[in-house]
Formats: sequence, structure tokens, C-alpha cells
Amino acid sequence: DADYPPTPAHQLLAALPATLRKQGYPYPCQLVITLNFDDVLERALQAAGEPYDVVTYVAEGDHRGTFLHDPTGEGENILIDRPNEYLDLPIDQTAARRTLILKIHGAIDRQNSDADSYVITEDHFINFVPRMDVASIAPAPLLAFLKRSYFLFLGYDLSAWNLRTVLQRVFAPRRGYAWAVEPAPSAMSQKFWNRHSVDILDLSLEQFVAGLSERMQNLPAAGGRP
Repeated sequence: DADYPPTPAHQLLAALPATLRKQGYPYPCQLVITLNFDDVLERALQAAGEPYDVVTYVAEGDHRGTFLHDPTGEGENILIDRPNEYLDLPIDQTAARRTLILKIHGAIDRQNSDADSYVITEDHFINFVPRMDVASIAPAPLLAFLKRSYFLFLGYDLSAWNLRTVLQRVFAPRRGYAWAVEPAPSAMSQKFWNRHSVDILDLSLEQFVAGLSERMQNLPAAGGRP
């Protein structure tokens, strides 16, 4: 239970909506899918004055295998027990109205540790894989949005089998619609990403964030020349 400082990557994600909004871009908010349990991104968004929603996987208890929606980022969770009928997410097929954070492996609860619910042990992951059928447990608007999205993978460690499993069960990007930032990718990484139609950016995360942050500072107005 500690306030770990946001990294440059968190700060970039938190600043992105305001930067795009200022320059007149029509879809400034993003869907951020994370496998982390912490609240560093939420605190970065709060510091930037950017509203957000959180959807969290339930790994323990009576509602295991479902998602909770926190519509304000303040811990007032709504159980998504009928995902095909749930329409209260700030998202549709083409745009997110607020930043939406999807926590696939669950999360800690800073207000009530008894409510912690996250996938972390080997047994958790063994039980998690069969349940992670996103098409049946995720809200319909989120699925529709994913089918039309571009994907950017940051800090994705392919040496962890559970992360490879998530990619195989959750994402189906089209060629030219997905990128992974990975420095000096191994032959195994290249083969894996290629099989999933993901193009590799041979950069460290620090290099990528620094370069994109510089580009964002010089971003032209919407409709202008890049």
C-alpha cells in the first residue's frame, strides 16, 4: 500500500487525451488494457485532471470470472453480470468518451484489502485461462470497440507463459493494426508476434516513450500535415 510514482509511460498515457483534444482530434481517449494490479495509471490520470473508468476482472469469490465496472474511478463498483446487455461503459464501436482502463488480471483495492482480487498464483492462472473467454464475459460495446482498434503493446514480456496465453485468448489484431515495442527481439519473439500479425518496433520502452512524447509536443492540429 504505497504511492509509487508514475513512470514516463504512465505520464504519457495520462497526458495523451488532453494533447489530442487541444489539437482538435476527434477521438482523444483510449482504451488501456493492463495486466498490472496497481493504481499508478489511475493516479497519473487524476494528477492530469483526466476522467477515467475502470473495468476489473474478478478473480476470487462468488463472482469469480466476471468483471466489475467502476464508472468514476472512485471505487463504486458495478457487477457486470449480463455482459451482452451492459451498455454503461463510456465506449462505443468507434470511440471512448473517457479513458477506459481494463484490468484483465484483477487489481488490488487500496480502500479495502479484503476486496483484493487478482490472478497471481499458478493455480490462479490455471483456473483463469479457461474462464478468459472475452467474447462471453466482456461487455458487448467493449468487444465491438476491440474489433475496430489498433493495438500497441508496451512492456509485454513474452518469456512469461501467462502473458502469451492472454494474447492468444483476448486479441486478434489484423496485420498493420498492431505494434509491439521490444528491443532486440529474439527469434522466438519475432515468430510469436508475426503469427499474431503484430509488427515489432525494435526500441526500448524508454526510447519509444521519449520519442512519442517529443512528437506529441509538436503534434499538428487535426487535418494538418504531420
